[in-house]
Amino acid sequence: MTGATTAFDTAAGRWPWSRLARQRFVLLAGSAPDVVALRDRDLGGLTAVAVNNAWRIRDDFDYVVFPRNFPDENRPPEGYRGALVREINYLKHVASAGGLLFCGSTMAFNAGYWAVRYLKPALIGFSACDMIYDDDDETHFYGKGEADPLRDNLTLRSLEAKSARLFAYALAAGSLAVNFSTRPRSRLVFPRLPLEATRNRSAMRRVAVEARRSAEGRAILDAAQRTARMEAAPPFDVDPNNYWALVGDAAATEFLDKVDRQWLELVPHIETLSGAIDRRVSAL
Repeated sequence: MTGATTAFDTAAGRWPWSRLARQRFVLLAGSAPDVVALRDRDLGGLTAVAVNNAWRIRDDFDYVVFPRNFPDENRPPEGYRGALVREINYLKHVASAGGLLFCGSTMAFNAGYWAVRYLKPALIGFSACDMIYDDDDETHFYGKGEADPLRDNLTLRSLEAKSARLFAYALAAGSLAVNFSTRPRSRLVFPRLPLEATRNRSAMRRVAVEARRSAEGRAILDAAQRTARMEAAPPFDVDPNNYWALVGDAAATEFLDKVDRQWLELVPHIETLSGAIDRRVSAL
Protein backbone atom coordinates (compact mmCIF):
# COMPACT_ATOMS: atom_id res chain seq x y z
CA MET A 1 0.00 0.00 0.00
CA THR A 2 2.86 2.40 0.67
CA GLY A 3 3.73 2.42 -3.02
CA ALA A 4 0.22 3.13 -4.30
CA THR A 5 -0.16 6.19 -6.50
CA THR A 6 -2.78 8.55 -5.14
CA ALA A 7 -4.74 11.58 -6.30
CA PHE A 8 -2.57 13.64 -3.96
CA ASP A 9 0.58 12.65 -5.85
CA THR A 10 -0.93 14.29 -8.94
CA ALA A 11 -1.96 17.39 -6.99
CA ALA A 12 1.49 17.97 -5.58
CA GLY A 13 3.35 17.04 -8.72
CA ARG A 14 1.68 19.24 -11.31
CA TRP A 15 1.82 22.55 -9.48
CA PRO A 16 5.06 23.04 -7.55
CA TRP A 17 4.76 25.43 -4.63
CA SER A 18 7.44 27.66 -6.18
CA ARG A 19 4.83 28.80 -8.71
CA LEU A 20 2.50 30.13 -6.03
CA ALA A 21 3.51 33.77 -6.52
CA ARG A 22 2.13 33.65 -10.09
CA GLN A 23 -1.26 32.28 -9.06
CA ARG A 24 -4.58 34.02 -8.59
CA PHE A 25 -7.12 34.54 -5.79
CA VAL A 26 -10.50 32.88 -6.32
CA LEU A 27 -13.88 33.64 -4.75
CA LEU A 28 -16.33 30.74 -4.95
CA ALA A 29 -19.90 31.84 -4.15
CA GLY A 30 -22.75 29.54 -3.19
CA SER A 31 -26.43 30.30 -2.63
CA ALA A 32 -26.75 30.56 1.16
CA PRO A 33 -28.67 33.68 2.30
CA ASP A 34 -25.50 35.62 3.15
CA VAL A 35 -24.38 35.60 -0.49
CA VAL A 36 -26.39 38.82 -0.92
CA ALA A 37 -23.58 40.59 0.95
CA LEU A 38 -21.50 40.15 -2.21
CA ARG A 39 -23.95 42.12 -4.33
CA ASP A 40 -22.24 45.47 -3.83
CA ARG A 41 -18.76 44.33 -2.80
CA ASP A 42 -15.72 45.33 -4.79
CA LEU A 43 -14.42 42.04 -6.19
CA GLY A 44 -11.73 43.66 -8.27
CA GLY A 45 -8.68 41.45 -8.63
CA LEU A 46 -10.58 38.29 -7.66
CA THR A 47 -11.54 35.53 -10.06
CA ALA A 48 -15.22 35.18 -9.16
CA VAL A 49 -16.95 31.80 -9.51
CA ALA A 50 -20.70 31.34 -8.99
CA VAL A 51 -22.17 27.94 -8.14
CA ASN A 52 -25.66 27.21 -9.47
CA ASN A 53 -28.00 30.17 -8.80
CA ALA A 54 -25.40 32.48 -7.25
CA TRP A 55 -24.84 34.17 -10.63
CA ARG A 56 -28.13 36.03 -10.04
CA ILE A 57 -26.51 38.14 -7.31
CA ARG A 58 -24.42 40.16 -9.74
CA ASP A 59 -23.59 40.21 -13.43
CA ASP A 60 -19.79 40.06 -13.36
CA PHE A 61 -18.93 36.50 -12.33
CA ASP A 62 -16.06 35.09 -14.36
CA TYR A 63 -17.38 31.51 -14.22
CA VAL A 64 -20.72 29.85 -13.44
CA VAL A 65 -20.58 26.17 -12.44
CA PHE A 66 -23.67 23.96 -12.57
CA PRO A 67 -24.59 20.26 -13.05
CA ARG A 68 -26.36 18.76 -16.03
CA ASN A 69 -29.68 18.51 -14.14
CA PHE A 70 -29.69 22.24 -13.35
CA PRO A 71 -32.94 23.55 -14.89
CA ASP A 72 -32.54 25.55 -18.10
CA GLU A 73 -34.62 28.39 -16.70
CA ASN A 74 -32.16 28.79 -13.82
CA ARG A 75 -29.08 29.03 -16.01
CA PRO A 76 -27.49 32.33 -17.05
CA PRO A 77 -29.07 33.86 -20.15
CA GLU A 78 -27.44 33.74 -23.54
CA GLY A 79 -24.68 36.31 -23.74
CA TYR A 80 -23.83 36.21 -20.03
CA ARG A 81 -20.28 37.51 -19.64
CA GLY A 82 -18.97 34.64 -17.53
CA ALA A 83 -17.83 31.27 -18.85
CA LEU A 84 -20.23 28.39 -18.21
CA VAL A 85 -18.64 25.38 -16.52
CA ARG A 86 -20.82 22.34 -17.11
CA GLU A 87 -20.70 18.89 -15.56
CA ILE A 88 -18.58 17.53 -18.39
CA ASN A 89 -16.02 20.25 -17.64
CA TYR A 90 -15.69 19.84 -13.88
CA LEU A 91 -16.17 16.08 -13.52
CA LYS A 92 -12.86 15.26 -15.21
CA HIS A 93 -11.08 17.33 -12.57
CA VAL A 94 -13.07 15.69 -9.78
CA ALA A 95 -12.13 12.31 -11.26
CA SER A 96 -8.44 13.22 -11.21
CA ALA A 97 -8.77 14.36 -7.59
CA GLY A 98 -10.19 11.02 -6.47
CA GLY A 99 -13.68 10.84 -7.95
CA LEU A 100 -17.09 11.70 -6.56
CA LEU A 101 -16.94 8.77 -4.17
CA PHE A 102 -14.09 10.30 -2.19
CA CYS A 103 -14.43 13.99 -3.07
CA GLY A 104 -18.14 14.22 -2.22
CA SER A 105 -20.87 14.74 -4.79
CA THR A 106 -22.22 18.15 -3.86
CA MET A 107 -21.62 21.26 -5.92
CA ALA A 108 -19.53 23.23 -3.41
CA PHE A 109 -16.97 20.41 -3.45
CA ASN A 110 -17.24 19.76 -7.20
CA ALA A 111 -16.63 23.43 -7.94
CA GLY A 112 -13.86 23.56 -5.36
CA TYR A 113 -11.86 20.72 -6.90
CA TRP A 114 -12.43 22.15 -10.38
CA ALA A 115 -11.18 25.56 -9.26
CA VAL A 116 -8.10 24.14 -7.53
CA ARG A 117 -7.10 22.11 -10.57
CA TYR A 118 -8.19 24.41 -13.39
CA LEU A 119 -7.64 27.90 -11.99
CA LYS A 120 -4.61 26.94 -9.85
CA PRO A 121 -5.18 29.69 -7.27
CA ALA A 122 -2.88 30.78 -4.49
CA LEU A 123 -6.01 31.18 -2.38
CA ILE A 124 -9.56 29.97 -2.86
CA GLY A 125 -12.20 31.48 -0.59
CA PHE A 126 -15.68 30.00 -0.20
CA SER A 127 -18.62 32.31 0.46
CA ALA A 128 -22.21 31.24 1.25
CA CYS A 129 -21.23 27.55 1.04
CA ASP A 130 -21.71 26.63 4.71
CA MET A 131 -24.34 23.94 3.98
CA ILE A 132 -26.43 24.74 7.06
CA TYR A 133 -30.05 23.73 6.56
CA ASP A 134 -32.14 24.56 9.62
CA ASP A 135 -35.79 23.57 9.31
CA ASP A 136 -37.18 26.97 10.30
CA ASP A 137 -34.83 29.20 8.32
CA GLU A 138 -34.44 30.17 4.70
CA THR A 139 -31.68 28.02 3.28
CA HIS A 140 -30.86 30.02 0.15
CA PHE A 141 -30.90 33.68 -0.84
CA TYR A 142 -33.98 32.98 -2.98
CA GLY A 143 -35.88 31.27 -0.14
CA LYS A 144 -36.06 27.67 1.01
CA GLY A 145 -34.22 25.37 -1.35
CA GLU A 146 -33.57 21.66 -1.49
CA ALA A 147 -30.96 20.55 1.03
CA ASP A 148 -28.90 18.74 -1.57
CA PRO A 149 -25.84 18.03 0.61
CA LEU A 150 -27.96 16.46 3.34
CA ARG A 151 -29.75 13.93 1.18
CA ASP A 152 -29.06 10.27 1.77
CA ASN A 153 -25.86 9.98 -0.24
CA LEU A 154 -23.02 7.52 0.13
CA THR A 155 -20.43 10.18 -0.68
CA LEU A 156 -21.69 12.76 1.83
CA ARG A 157 -21.95 10.87 5.09
CA SER A 158 -19.61 13.43 6.67
CA LEU A 159 -19.45 16.87 5.08
CA GLU A 160 -16.77 17.85 7.57
CA ALA A 161 -14.58 14.93 6.49
CA LYS A 162 -15.04 15.79 2.83
CA SER A 163 -14.19 19.44 3.47
CA ALA A 164 -11.05 18.40 5.37
CA ARG A 165 -10.07 16.34 2.32
CA LEU A 166 -10.62 19.30 0.00
CA PHE A 167 -8.55 21.55 2.27
CA ALA A 168 -5.68 19.04 2.23
CA TYR A 169 -5.94 18.49 -1.52
CA ALA A 170 -5.84 22.23 -2.16
CA LEU A 171 -2.82 22.58 0.12
CA ALA A 172 -1.03 19.79 -1.75
CA ALA A 173 -1.77 21.56 -5.04
CA GLY A 174 -0.42 24.89 -3.78
CA SER A 175 -3.71 26.54 -2.80
CA LEU A 176 -4.94 27.73 0.58
CA ALA A 177 -8.68 27.06 0.99
CA VAL A 178 -10.47 29.46 3.34
CA ASN A 179 -14.03 30.32 4.33
CA PHE A 180 -15.10 33.93 3.77
CA SER A 181 -18.41 33.31 5.54
CA THR A 182 -19.33 35.28 8.66
CA ARG A 183 -22.07 32.86 9.71
CA PRO A 184 -21.48 31.28 13.13
CA ARG A 185 -21.82 27.71 11.88
CA SER A 186 -20.40 25.92 8.88
CA ARG A 187 -19.87 22.38 7.67
CA LEU A 188 -16.62 23.58 6.10
CA VAL A 189 -13.59 23.13 8.37
CA PHE A 190 -11.46 25.68 6.50
CA PRO A 191 -9.74 28.61 8.22
CA ARG A 192 -11.94 31.71 8.40
CA LEU A 193 -10.73 34.80 6.57
CA PRO A 194 -12.39 38.18 6.05
CA LEU A 195 -12.87 38.92 2.38
CA GLU A 196 -11.18 42.30 2.73
CA ALA A 197 -7.93 40.57 3.72
CA THR A 198 -7.48 39.60 0.06
CA ARG A 199 -6.83 43.24 -0.84
CA ASN A 200 -3.30 42.80 0.50
CA ARG A 201 -2.35 40.34 -2.20
CA SER A 202 1.37 40.03 -1.59
CA ALA A 203 0.95 39.58 2.18
CA MET A 204 -1.75 36.95 1.74
CA ARG A 205 0.42 35.03 -0.72
CA ARG A 206 3.08 34.90 1.98
CA VAL A 207 0.47 33.70 4.47
CA ALA A 208 -0.50 30.92 2.06
CA VAL A 209 3.13 29.90 1.54
CA GLU A 210 3.77 29.88 5.28
CA ALA A 211 0.67 27.75 5.87
CA ARG A 212 1.97 24.94 3.68
CA ARG A 213 5.52 25.15 4.97
CA SER A 214 4.50 25.21 8.63
CA ALA A 215 4.74 22.17 10.88
CA GLU A 216 0.94 21.88 10.89
CA GLY A 217 0.80 22.20 7.12
CA ARG A 218 3.35 19.42 6.69
CA ALA A 219 1.48 17.27 9.22
CA ILE A 220 -1.74 17.76 7.25
CA LEU A 221 -0.06 16.77 3.99
CA ASP A 222 1.62 13.72 5.50
CA ALA A 223 -1.64 12.49 7.04
CA ALA A 224 -3.54 13.25 3.84
CA GLN A 225 -1.15 11.13 1.81
CA ARG A 226 -1.64 8.19 4.18
CA THR A 227 -5.42 8.45 3.90
CA ALA A 228 -5.22 8.87 0.12
CA ARG A 229 -3.35 5.55 -0.01
CA MET A 230 -6.34 3.95 1.72
CA GLU A 231 -8.60 5.43 -0.94
CA ALA A 232 -6.32 4.07 -3.67
CA ALA A 233 -6.78 0.50 -2.43
CA PRO A 234 -10.51 0.07 -1.68
CA PRO A 235 -12.03 -3.37 -1.03
CA PHE A 236 -14.22 -3.01 -4.13
CA ASP A 237 -13.74 -2.45 -7.86
CA VAL A 238 -15.89 0.54 -8.79
CA ASP A 239 -15.14 3.69 -10.75
CA PRO A 240 -15.06 6.40 -8.02
CA ASN A 241 -17.14 8.65 -10.28
CA ASN A 242 -19.85 5.96 -10.54
CA TYR A 243 -20.47 5.29 -6.88
CA TRP A 244 -24.13 4.32 -7.30
CA ALA A 245 -23.15 0.67 -7.69
CA LEU A 246 -22.13 0.69 -4.03
CA VAL A 247 -25.44 1.92 -2.63
CA GLY A 248 -26.62 -0.60 -0.05
CA ASP A 249 -23.21 -2.31 0.16
CA ALA A 250 -22.53 -2.55 3.90
CA ALA A 251 -18.83 -3.36 3.47
CA ALA A 252 -18.32 -0.37 1.17
CA THR A 253 -20.15 1.91 3.59
CA GLU A 254 -17.98 0.68 6.45
CA PHE A 255 -14.83 1.35 4.43
CA LEU A 256 -15.96 4.85 3.44
CA ASP A 257 -16.79 5.66 7.05
CA LYS A 258 -13.30 4.53 8.02
CA VAL A 259 -11.82 6.82 5.37
CA ASP A 260 -13.96 9.70 6.63
CA ARG A 261 -12.72 9.14 10.17
CA GLN A 262 -9.16 9.44 8.89
CA TRP A 263 -9.96 12.74 7.20
CA LEU A 264 -11.61 14.01 10.36
CA GLU A 265 -8.33 13.44 12.19
CA LEU A 266 -6.97 16.37 10.16
CA VAL A 267 -9.44 18.80 11.73
CA PRO A 268 -7.39 19.56 14.89
CA HIS A 269 -4.37 20.31 12.69
CA ILE A 270 -6.49 22.57 10.48
CA GLU A 271 -7.82 24.36 13.56
CA THR A 272 -4.28 24.95 14.85
CA LEU A 273 -3.24 26.21 11.43
CA SER A 274 -6.34 28.42 11.36
CA GLY A 275 -5.25 30.07 14.61
CA ALA A 276 -1.81 30.77 13.20
CA ILE A 277 -3.31 32.25 10.03
CA ASP A 278 -5.69 34.42 12.06
CA ARG A 279 -2.82 35.81 14.13
CA ARG A 280 -0.77 36.44 11.00
CA VAL A 281 -3.61 38.24 9.23
CA SER A 282 -4.45 40.31 12.33
CA ALA A 283 -0.88 41.58 12.36
CA LEU A 284 -0.98 42.81 8.75
